[in-house]
Amino acid sequence: MLSLISLYYKPLGIMFVSLALIAYIGFLRAEKNSAIKDRDIYKQQTIALTQEALNWQAVVKDQNSKIDNMNRAYDEMTKRVEGARTTIQNMNVEAQVKLEALKHYYESIPDSNTCDAIKRILNADIPLVH
Repeated sequence: MLSLISLYYKPLGIMFVSLALIAYIGFLRAEKNSAIKDRDIYKQQTIALTQEALNWQAVVKDQNSKIDNMNRAYDEMTKRVEGARTTIQNMNVEAQVKLEALKHYYESIPDSNTCDAIKRILNADIPLVH
Protein backbone atom coordinates (compact mmCIF):
# COMPACT_ATOMS: atom_id res chain seq x y z
CA MET A 1 0.00 0.00 0.00
CA LEU A 2 2.85 2.27 0.76
CA SER A 3 4.26 1.75 -2.63
CA LEU A 4 0.93 2.72 -4.20
CA ILE A 5 0.84 5.98 -2.27
CA SER A 6 4.47 6.69 -3.10
CA LEU A 7 3.69 6.13 -6.73
CA TYR A 8 0.57 8.26 -6.90
CA TYR A 9 1.23 10.96 -4.28
CA LYS A 10 1.79 13.71 -6.83
CA PRO A 11 -1.42 13.06 -8.81
CA LEU A 12 -3.35 12.60 -5.53
CA GLY A 13 -1.89 15.85 -4.22
CA ILE A 14 -2.81 17.66 -7.42
CA MET A 15 -6.33 16.18 -7.24
CA PHE A 16 -6.65 17.17 -3.56
CA VAL A 17 -5.45 20.74 -4.29
CA SER A 18 -7.77 20.91 -7.31
CA LEU A 19 -10.76 19.79 -5.21
CA ALA A 20 -9.84 22.29 -2.51
CA LEU A 21 -9.51 25.03 -5.15
CA ILE A 22 -12.89 24.09 -6.70
CA ALA A 23 -14.50 24.10 -3.24
CA TYR A 24 -12.92 27.50 -2.46
CA ILE A 25 -14.13 28.92 -5.82
CA GLY A 26 -17.65 27.59 -5.02
CA PHE A 27 -17.45 29.22 -1.58
CA LEU A 28 -16.37 32.55 -3.16
CA ARG A 29 -19.24 32.35 -5.68
CA ALA A 30 -21.73 31.68 -2.88
CA GLU A 31 -20.33 34.66 -0.94
CA LYS A 32 -20.55 36.82 -4.06
CA ASN A 33 -24.19 35.82 -4.63
CA SER A 34 -24.97 36.46 -0.96
CA ALA A 35 -23.30 39.88 -1.16
CA ILE A 36 -25.29 40.72 -4.32
CA LYS A 37 -28.53 39.73 -2.56
CA ASP A 38 -27.58 41.81 0.49
CA ARG A 39 -26.68 44.73 -1.76
CA ASP A 40 -30.09 44.51 -3.48
CA ILE A 41 -31.84 44.36 -0.11
CA TYR A 42 -29.87 47.41 1.07
CA LYS A 43 -30.71 49.25 -2.14
CA GLN A 44 -34.41 48.56 -1.59
CA GLN A 45 -34.16 49.65 2.04
CA THR A 46 -32.32 52.81 0.99
CA ILE A 47 -35.00 53.60 -1.58
CA ALA A 48 -37.75 52.98 1.01
CA LEU A 49 -35.99 55.12 3.62
CA THR A 50 -35.38 57.88 1.10
CA GLN A 51 -39.05 57.87 0.13
CA GLU A 52 -40.07 57.89 3.77
CA ALA A 53 -37.73 60.81 4.46
CA LEU A 54 -39.23 62.70 1.52
CA ASN A 55 -42.72 61.98 2.87
CA TRP A 56 -41.75 63.24 6.31
CA GLN A 57 -40.21 66.36 4.78
CA ALA A 58 -43.48 67.00 2.96
CA VAL A 59 -45.41 66.53 6.22
CA VAL A 60 -43.07 68.94 8.03
CA LYS A 61 -43.44 71.53 5.26
CA ASP A 62 -47.23 71.18 5.45
CA GLN A 63 -47.19 71.57 9.23
CA ASN A 64 -44.89 74.59 8.98
CA SER A 65 -47.23 76.13 6.43
CA LYS A 66 -50.20 75.58 8.75
CA ILE A 67 -48.28 77.09 11.66
CA ASP A 68 -47.37 80.11 9.53
CA ASN A 69 -51.04 80.53 8.61
CA MET A 70 -52.00 80.34 12.29
CA ASN A 71 -49.35 82.93 13.18
CA ARG A 72 -50.64 85.27 10.47
CA ALA A 73 -54.22 84.77 11.68
CA TYR A 74 -53.09 85.45 15.26
CA ASP A 75 -51.32 88.64 14.20
CA GLU A 76 -54.41 89.77 12.27
CA MET A 77 -56.63 89.00 15.25
CA THR A 78 -54.28 90.92 17.54
CA LYS A 79 -54.50 93.94 15.23
CA ARG A 80 -58.30 93.70 15.22
CA VAL A 81 -58.41 93.46 19.02
CA GLU A 82 -56.14 96.51 19.32
CA GLY A 83 -58.37 98.40 16.86
CA ALA A 84 -61.48 97.42 18.82
CA ARG A 85 -59.79 98.44 22.08
CA THR A 86 -58.92 101.85 20.61
CA THR A 87 -62.47 102.29 19.29
CA ILE A 88 -63.93 101.38 22.69
CA GLN A 89 -61.59 103.82 24.43
CA ASN A 90 -62.65 106.58 22.01
CA MET A 91 -66.32 105.73 22.58
CA ASN A 92 -65.76 105.83 26.35
CA VAL A 93 -64.12 109.26 26.07
CA GLU A 94 -67.00 110.54 23.91
CA ALA A 95 -69.57 109.10 26.32
CA GLN A 96 -67.75 110.68 29.26
CA VAL A 97 -67.75 114.07 27.49
CA LYS A 98 -71.49 113.72 26.75
CA LEU A 99 -72.22 112.74 30.34
CA GLU A 100 -70.21 115.70 31.61
CA ALA A 101 -72.15 118.04 29.28
CA LEU A 102 -75.49 116.63 30.44
CA LYS A 103 -74.42 116.82 34.07
CA HIS A 104 -73.32 120.43 33.62
CA TYR A 105 -76.61 121.24 31.86
CA TYR A 106 -78.75 119.64 34.57
CA GLU A 107 -76.74 121.36 37.29
CA SER A 108 -77.30 124.71 35.57
CA ILE A 109 -81.08 124.32 35.72
CA PRO A 110 -82.39 126.26 38.70
CA ASP A 111 -84.61 124.50 41.21
CA SER A 112 -88.07 125.98 41.26
CA ASN A 113 -91.49 125.03 42.47
CA THR A 114 -93.47 127.41 40.29
CA CYS A 115 -95.22 126.48 37.06
CA ASP A 116 -93.53 129.29 35.11
CA ALA A 117 -90.06 128.06 36.09
CA ILE A 118 -90.97 124.50 35.10
CA LYS A 119 -92.33 125.69 31.74
CA ARG A 120 -89.17 127.72 31.15
CA ILE A 121 -87.05 124.66 32.00
CA LEU A 122 -89.06 122.41 29.68
CA ASN A 123 -88.85 124.89 26.80
CA ALA A 124 -85.13 125.49 27.23
CA ASP A 125 -82.70 124.49 24.52
CA ILE A 126 -81.16 121.12 25.33
CA PRO A 127 -77.64 120.69 23.94
CA LEU A 128 -77.27 117.99 21.32
CA VAL A 129 -75.24 115.10 22.60
CA HIS A 130 -74.80 113.23 19.31
